[in-house]
Parts: sequence; C-alpha cells; structure tokens
Amino acid sequence: MAEHATRRSLWVLLSTVLGMGVTISMGIWQLDRAAQKQQLHDTLVARQSMPSLGNMALPCQTEAWLQKEQRQAQLTGRWMHEHTVVLDNRPMQGRPGLLVLTPLLLTPAPVGCPKSALLVQRGWLPRDPYERTRIPEFAKPPGEVVVTVRLTFAPSKMLSLQRESAPEHGLLRQNVDLGALAKEWQVSLLPGSAQQLVHEQTLEEPVQDESMLRAWWQPVAEVGKHQAYAAQWFLMALVMLGLYGWFQWWRPYRAAKE
Repeated sequence: MAEHATRRSLWVLLSTVLGMGVTISMGIWQLDRAAQKQQLHDTLVARQSMPSLGNMALPCQTEAWLQKEQRQAQLTGRWMHEHTVVLDNRPMQGRPGLLVLTPLLLTPAPVGCPKSALLVQRGWLPRDPYERTRIPEFAKPPGEVVVTVRLTFAPSKMLSLQRESAPEHGLLRQNVDLGALAKEWQVSLLPGSAQQLVHEQTLEEPVQDESMLRAWWQPVAEVGKHQAYAAQWFLMALVMLGLYGWFQWWRPYRAAKE
C-alpha cells in the first residue's frame, strides 16, 4: 500500500514538473516573440527618421531591399500611366475601395539597375457604390515628376477565385505579382514597391489631387497580446504549483495533525 502511494506521488510530481516546464517554456517563448516584434518595430520606426534616399541609392536585390524597408525616398522619374493597375477590395480606414498602382520609370536609374522602374502605390480611391467596375478619375501628370515615397513591398495578396497560375490582366485586378508584371510590361522592375506620401511635383507646379487617400499602415509593435499570453502561461504554472502543494503537502500535513 505504501509502495503504491509512493508511486502515485512520484507520478504526480513528474506530471507537475512536466506541466510547469511546458507552461513556463511557452511563457518565455511569448516574451521572446514580444521582444522580437518590439525590436522590429523600433528598427522600422528608426528607418523612417533617416535621411531620404535618392534614385541612385535604391537597391536592386530583394535582401538589400528588406534592409531599407520603411525608409523614405525622394525619387525622380516619369509615370508609366499606360501600365497603371487598380486593385479591387482594398479597404482603408474601414472603407471599401481601390488601390492605384503605377510604375515610375526612374531617371536616373539606380546603380546596377539600368532602365529600372519602381511599382508605386499612388493612393486609395473610394469604390463606386452603384457600379463596382467604375474607377474614379485621378491625376495623371505627364513628364518628369518628383515623388516622395516610403519603401515597402508589393501589396499583400487577397483571396481570389482565379487560379494563381493564371496571371490577371486588365486595369482592375485582385492581386499583382512583380515578376508577372515585369514580364507582361517588358519592364525591369525593382524587387519591392513604394507608397506615395504626398502629391508629386512636376517641373511646373505641385499636382493638387485630393481624390486619393494615403493613410498607409504604420509599424505597430503589438507586444501587448504576447505579454498577456505569457502572463497566462506563467499563471498556469503557478496554479499547478499551488495545486501540487495543496494536495501533496498541505492537506496531508493537516490530516496528520488532526
């Protein structure tokens, strides 16, 4: 009987240690995730305050582009309006709408990237509530322009009923792929994209285009939820320890005294 009780106590102890080990490990992992996100957030925010880049400083490789994400740049070039693409189902500030993309042919081209163009997210337009396929008018300034942008990547892909292997065509689309666009347009595209921050300027005067909204996503640390998850895991470990102490030590101790 004593041997059975000892074996049971040992199993309870091992189960408690294992459970506490798992929950504490999960809590530490959540704290590590919070630290990683905070570090990434701080890095992206710091990049936004760095001096603006110019045409010649734009990277040609994806890995190098990643190192400059969220950097601001002031670029000169010519809008390739004939290649404008409008993405459907792109909400901004909780409103359904359209995202206008136009490649900017850079002049001069970045070092090592002859005749390169950059896909620019020019802004957001509200959707026509009565005719979904109608695209509102927006400015299409000719000639050389100066554009202030923030470097980022191509817009995220939305769920589409079209097969991924079949690239979309036409002005209004659901998604874009930089490789497919470069092949379709016969244009050398840089590996990322950019979000236009203010109205572009021409050689004559600023373009006043109030039709586009440019309330772009800003880096958010979002560490609170990971810290909350970590607290829950640590609390579970503490509960396990409390239950073990209550049932394995305190209750037998009180019973023995009585």
